[in-house]
Amino acid sequence: SYALGWTVREDRGGKRVEHSGGVRGVATNYIRHLDEDWVLALAMSYATKAGPHALAERLVGALREAR
Repeated sequence: SYALGWTVREDRGGKRVEHSGGVRGVATNYIRHLDEDWVLALAMSYATKAGPHALAERLVGALREAR
């Protein structure tokens, strides 16, 4: 579901909230997993082929593997 720019959804392991955006060449993605007690905040120089959301999801996968 959607809440003032925030996406709230169920993920494996529980509920997570996320928000993405960008301005003048910078892309951001913020993901907080409420039930697994972690946060990922990503800010990167933006290029259309860079895929900031896909990179954030890959980092989430790495974080879960490391736990």
